[in-house]
Amino acid sequence: MVLRLATATLRPVRHVIHRSRGRREILACSARLFSTTPSASDEPDTVFGGGAPLFKGVHSTHWSTKPKFRRAGPDFPIFRVMDQKGKLIEGIELPFSLDKALKMYKLMVTSSVYDQFLLTMQRQGRISFYLTNFGEEAASVGTAAALSDMDKIWPQYRELGMFLWRGLTAQEIADQNIGNEGDRNKGRNLQVHYAMLDKNVECVSACLATQIPQAPGAGYAFKLGEEDRVSVAYFGEGAASEGDALTALNFAGVFGAQTLFICRNNGFAISTDVQDQFVGDGIAVRGPSFGVPSIRVDGNDLVAVYMATQEARRMAVEEKTPVLLELMTYRIGDHTTSDDSKSYRSTDEVAEWKPRGPIPRFRAYLESIGAWDADKQSELEKAARTEIVEAFKAGEAKKKPPLREMFTDVYTDVPWNLEEQWQEMEKHVREYPSDYNMDRYRNLDGPLPSMDSALIKSAPRKIPPAPTGPTERMTMVAAINNALHIAMNENPKSVLFGEDVAFGGVFRCSVGL
Repeated sequence: MVLRLATATLRPVRHVIHRSRGRREILACSARLFSTTPSASDEPDTVFGGGAPLFKGVHSTHWSTKPKFRRAGPDFPIFRVMDQKGKLIEGIELPFSLDKALKMYKLMVTSSVYDQFLLTMQRQGRISFYLTNFGEEAASVGTAAALSDMDKIWPQYRELGMFLWRGLTAQEIADQNIGNEGDRNKGRNLQVHYAMLDKNVECVSACLATQIPQAPGAGYAFKLGEEDRVSVAYFGEGAASEGDALTALNFAGVFGAQTLFICRNNGFAISTDVQDQFVGDGIAVRGPSFGVPSIRVDGNDLVAVYMATQEARRMAVEEKTPVLLELMTYRIGDHTTSDDSKSYRSTDEVAEWKPRGPIPRFRAYLESIGAWDADKQSELEKAARTEIVEAFKAGEAKKKPPLREMFTDVYTDVPWNLEEQWQEMEKHVREYPSDYNMDRYRNLDGPLPSMDSALIKSAPRKIPPAPTGPTERMTMVAAINNALHIAMNENPKSVLFGEDVAFGGVFRCSVGL
C-alpha cells in the first residue's frame, strides 16, 4: 500500500513489517497516521489478480497487461496548520500551553540574536568560522520541544534552537566558538560543533551524513530494551544524497528502529539548488521505499512541526517503527561564513523569503491573542544580545587549553608516538616564545612540565600477562566463534549483525550463537 501523508485526517492505513522465523509477514495494523486515501495501483481495465503479494519482498498484489513505467508516486501534501499571517486553520488548537508557546518563541528569537552577534564576531576576525540558522529556527525548536529529554539526538550543524531547548547556555556557546578551556571539546573542534552528552545530544559532525546511520543503531537498541525513547537524526536535503542516508533508512526499516529522521529541506546544499541535487519528489518520498512512514511538513510553521514530531515520536515508540519527516523551509543566511550566496541566488529571492520565516509568523499569532507586543520583542532582543555579548567577553578572557590536551582523551594510555609529539612541541614553543601566543595557553606561562623519556620509546606500555591454565589449539574460525560466545554470554544485550549470520555465515563463524 502506498502511503500518502497529508493534513490532520487520521486513518488506520499503516502496515507494520514483522519478522517471524526468517520470513517477512505483512500484518495489517490499525494505527493513527497523517494520511489521505491511497490511489489505485493501475488502470482498472489492465490489472487482474489481487490478494497476497505476488513475490517476496514486494507489496504488489496485481498483474498488469501494460508495461507501465512510473516516474513518481502519489503527491506528498505539505502539512500546515498555521497560515502565513499567523492564523490557525479553523478547528486547530495549540497542542501545547501558552507558556510553552512563549518559551519556544523566545528561543527562536534568541537563536537569531545569537547568530547575528556571532556572525559579526567572525567578520571582525575574533572567531574563524560560523554558520547561522536564519529562517530555520522552527525546524530545530519545534522538533526539540516535542521530544523527551531522554531521546538521543544526533545533530548535523544547523540546530542551535535544539541545543538551546536542551539547555546549552550563552557561555557554553561563546566558549565553544572561541575554542577556550571552557569548551566541552577543549578547543579541538570547528566552531558550532556543540556537544551535550549529559543531555543526550551527541557532538555535531561537519562530515555530511555520518550521524545518520548511527542514529538507527541507538533506535534499535531502544527497541530491544523496550524503552520509551527514540533516536533522532537531524540532516539537510544535501546530506540525504549521501549513501549513508539510504543505508540508515534501510537498516531502520528492516529492524524497526525507534528512530526519527528529521530532514531540513532548506533549498540548498551549499550553492547547489535542490533542482540540481535530484529530480525526484524531494526527500519524504524516499521513506516508503524503505518501509518508513514519512511526512512532509511546512518547516516554517512551528505548530505543524511540533505536531508532526509529536505524532512521529508516538508512532516510533508504540509501533516500533522509524519515521521520516521532511521539513520544508528556506536558508536565509549564507551556508557558512566561507560562502557568499549572492553568487548563486538573488538578493530579491532572499528578501522575499525573510517575512515568510517562522519568527514573523508565530509572532503574528502571539500578538493576535494579546500575548506579545513590540515592547516585549525589544526587551527580549536586548536581553539576548546582552547575554551573548557578556558571555563572549568572558570567553575571550579565558585561556586556551594546555597543549597536552591535543593528545589526550583518545587512548587510556597515550601511545609513545603521541607522547613524543607532545614533548617535542612543548619544548619547541618554549624555545621560540616570541613566535607563539604563549600567554594565551594554560600552563605555557609556567615551568616546563616533567617529561619521562622512557614514555617515548617504541614499545608496549603494558605487556599483558601470559595466559594461565589449560590451553587449546584451534582454527581461526573456531577461535572467532569461541570469542563471540564469550562476549555474548557476558553481555546479553550484545547483537551480532552480518549477512547470513543467523545460519552461521559463509565461514561458519557464528554457528551456535
